[in-house]
Amino acid sequence: MRAASTGHLVQGLVVPSFAHIAYRAADWEPQRVWLLEQGLFVIATNPTELAPRA
Repeated sequence: MRAASTGHLVQGLVVPSFAHIAYRAADWEPQRVWLLEQGLFVIATNPTELAPRA
């Protein structure tokens, strides 16, 4: 994912839940910031399913 993101091969990510990006809620914020810095969007098709845990 990171190689495609930094290589501007993708514009964003669509995942079943945000837990696919960061399993723990504490890890979500750094990942979200990194994605935004790359100019990417991230959408969860079911954001309540498998929600990141604290």
